[in-house]
Amino acid sequence: MDKFLEVNHITKFYGKVKALDDISFWVKQKEIFGLLGANGSGKSSFIKTLLKIIDSGPNDTGTITVNDKDNMKIGYVAENRAILENLTGEEFIDFVLSINHVNSTEKKEFYLKRFDMYEKKNELIRYYSNGMKKKILIISALSISPDLLIVDEPFAALDPEGIHLLKQVLKDISKEGCTVMICSHTLDVLEEIVDSLIILRKGKMLYFGEKKELFYKMNSNKLEECYIKVVQSESMEEE
Repeated sequence: MDKFLEVNHITKFYGKVKALDDISFWVKQKEIFGLLGANGSGKSSFIKTLLKIIDSGPNDTGTITVNDKDNMKIGYVAENRAILENLTGEEFIDFVLSINHVNSTEKKEFYLKRFDMYEKKNELIRYYSNGMKKKILIISALSISPDLLIVDEPFAALDPEGIHLLKQVLKDISKEGCTVMICSHTLDVLEEIVDSLIILRKGKMLYFGEKKELFYKMNSNKLEECYIKVVQSESMEEE
């Protein structure tokens, strides 16, 4: 098994609050991996820890090891749509390319056309709809040809056609060698595309493994139903 990312006993504190509690799992190369959990379960804390957006505290422990490929590129699409609205769509993508030291614009042109944003690339982002802003964020992350793509609620604000297209794009780049990590509440969509997943609750990991294994254990082929069973089982144990 070719591990692309390995998480070993990660514990994360915010002051005295334990956001992540001894989390361990791994992600295989070229896999589409799901991060599932309710609000406040620790998903965003894990992503920020992985990307080193937040500093380690004195009580934080554990390690995250990522494939040691030279010049590995990580694409990140944040949930909160952190985007520079005074730029045009193309200017924002070019900004992302520049900070990632990517000179080629081939992927930019390709994804602008694929997401039907080519004709709107010279418009200011402030005049975009929320769905168009999300598309520009996705295009900018894809344009660097990432080895690892991390997407937080990628389907929010997209219309049905956009969701269908993004699902296909994520499958395509996975086949081409990109490892994809998705954090989302849209379980019916994740059900179609993820290979493996973890379920978090209050900072603890309730499940880690392949989707098909979860389906077998929970006697269901519906991800939402499996998720509810896992979370409710943990809640009953706490009581």
